[in-house]
Amino acid sequence: MQLPTALLAVASLLAASASASTLPLTSRDTYDRKGSGMCGSKTMQVKYCDEAVNNFLIRDDAYRYRPDVYNKCAGAGTTVTSGCHVSVEGDAACRRSGNQIWQDYQDLRRNGADKCGSKHWDQWEGGKKLACRTTVNYISDCMKGKDESCKA
Repeated sequence: MQLPTALLAVASLLAASASASTLPLTSRDTYDRKGSGMCGSKTMQVKYCDEAVNNFLIRDDAYRYRPDVYNKCAGAGTTVTSGCHVSVEGDAACRRSGNQIWQDYQDLRRNGADKCGSKHWDQWEGGKKLACRTTVNYISDCMKGKDESCKA
């Protein structure tokens, strides 16, 4: 009597999984250590990136960070004329919150990016997979500050 009950339970689970929503499978995030030539400079230090992500991101859950506001809405820790830029790049529809970017930065460090690099993550829109990444890079003319006008 218990075997038919077990078979019925397995059949029910299989039927339920077959009728589940058709969300695309997500892939595992990937990481790289690519960046500008300034990444190898001794004057560029990780503390500038730490400053950018800890002090100049708007740390909330609003999806305000996106590629089309690359220069205006990014964490930026600086030296006098250049600095570390933490931003969202990729397809125009890519979006990330300040809290997600902060976590991406921690993930980058845990996955071997000592200075520059990107965390590549999936985002889906209209059934299409977008190429999105959170990038930590050193750039010249880095604007220091938190721009509260960056709307979600």
